[in-house]
Amino acid sequence: MIGQAFEIAALALAGGAALSLGWRLVTAWRRERAQAQATQSQATPDEPAPPPEQPSDPTYPALALGLLLLLLALGIEVVYRPPSTVTPLMWAGRVLVVAAAGLTIGSRQIMGASYAATAHHPDPERQVLITRGPYRFLRHPQYVGNWASLVGLVLALDLRWTWLALLPMSAALLWRIRREEDFLTERFGPEWRTGG
Repeated sequence: MIGQAFEIAALALAGGAALSLGWRLVTAWRRERAQAQATQSQATPDEPAPPPEQPSDPTYPALALGLLLLLLALGIEVVYRPPSTVTPLMWAGRVLVVAAAGLTIGSRQIMGASYAATAHHPDPERQVLITRGPYRFLRHPQYVGNWASLVGLVLALDLRWTWLALLPMSAALLWRIRREEDFLTERFGPEWRTGG
């Protein structure tokens, strides 16, 4: 009974984390698109449109597509090959889901006003380099938490082929991290390179 309750809670938490990541990607993409359209509509026909305040982030479509592919593969595999018994590896996956979701949520809370949905912060004056909490040990704990939640979910459901769908998501996440690394190096310079 307790095992089933823990299983349902872990899977619900993982599903919530995946939906939250997807929702953040979609809303940020919509915000960027609306901002670009508003900027273009303000320009006169003789005058070229001014550049948007924030550069668009091409990693959003890649992340959204990677997440969609992963969730689709996960759903198909669960329907066609449901797990028959609970193994210790599946329990480890469930524990990983809960721990990773905690890392993601805690990291986001610590970021506070320095959080930005894109690599470029909309208000650079409010952005500070965070070096406390999980940021003392990891440069991108939110991304690590997101990725570990997905890995934990694949383990928790004893999936075999969905690992392949995790590869495009991982590649998109690495691309996102590289873009953010470039921005943070430009913004904070040596302070970012040395870890604060």
